[in-house]
Amino acid sequence: MMKASLILGVLIALQAKAMTLDEYLTEVKSKNSLFSSFDTLVQAADEKKEAGDIILEPQLTATYGKTVDKTVPTSLGEKRETTDTTLGLSKKFSTGTSFSLSAKTNQYFNSQMAPPTDEYSTGLLTLGLQQSLWKDFFGAGTRLRHRREESVNQLEKMATELNKRAFLVGVESTFWDYIVAVEDLNLKKANFERAKKLDSWTSTRLSNGIGDRSDLMSIKAL
Repeated sequence: MMKASLILGVLIALQAKAMTLDEYLTEVKSKNSLFSSFDTLVQAADEKKEAGDIILEPQLTATYGKTVDKTVPTSLGEKRETTDTTLGLSKKFSTGTSFSLSAKTNQYFNSQMAPPTDEYSTGLLTLGLQQSLWKDFFGAGTRLRHRREESVNQLEKMATELNKRAFLVGVESTFWDYIVAVEDLNLKKANFERAKKLDSWTSTRLSNGIGDRSDLMSIKAL
């Protein structure tokens, strides 16, 4: 309905301004939301393809936790507090190699204890390196995914382009239908004016007694 009303409005403007086909198509392209959505679909297809590599982006993780234990008094005191902090960084490469680095600290506080057991801390640094030997051996899985995403991207863009061209073909067809209809209307108007003149001329001849009534009936039927 929106498409029909918009094209009708452009056709009215076409009649008023005597647009050429190129001007008409330019007007439709600039004002039709369906046409502009085709470019949005192409952009979305490209962004969808690029989003596939989000798994290769670096990932940062952080955790913080604190526990307080006052259940049963032990040799470490009546109250024991533990604070855990972890910070990690990981990155997967297109070769199928994964790298990770994490640091963890633990802080302990024991009430009613003499130094150094009342408060102390520990730390742990972990470095990890992983290489896929089957699913993504030296990036084979990544390259396969890239080819698949490229194929999907091309299909989506081709489908959008086909829909876009079909839309323009329909718009151009409407333009020529309108031109033919206008020419047909002008021709019928001209024929009607000629018929009225013939009717007047034949009526005058009949009233003057030099015409035939059957000719007048034929003209009126026309």
